[in-house]
Amino acid sequence: MRINLDGIRGISESDRALVDKNLVMPSVKNITDSMIADDLGNLWVETHEEKEEQGKMFTAFDIFNEDGVYEAKVWLDVSQISLGLFKNGKMYTRETDKETGYRVYRRYKVILNERN
Repeated sequence: MRINLDGIRGISESDRALVDKNLVMPSVKNITDSMIADDLGNLWVETHEEKEEQGKMFTAFDIFNEDGVYEAKVWLDVSQISLGLFKNGKMYTRETDKETGYRVYRRYKVILNERN
């Protein structure tokens, strides 16, 4: 697959050739790359919707229950966290400070409100 670098301003021909030579892109992106299942059977689907608040960029995730019914939308700052570990209704993340590189492990309780 060839990458179109025409939209990048100021890229030299040697840099363009280096990118063309070394960059390998899959021809197909697996849809499951944007999904994760938690330990309660909920499916978290990254929507690629983004919004900026207080200088941070947030990405939306749609959550579906184990029956495939839409439950909720949550916004997470995925630039700072490594999403992926759920245990007993809690989400564990590893956050990295951009300036210091210091890593913090956090635990969040995930509560999805029941619908009437």
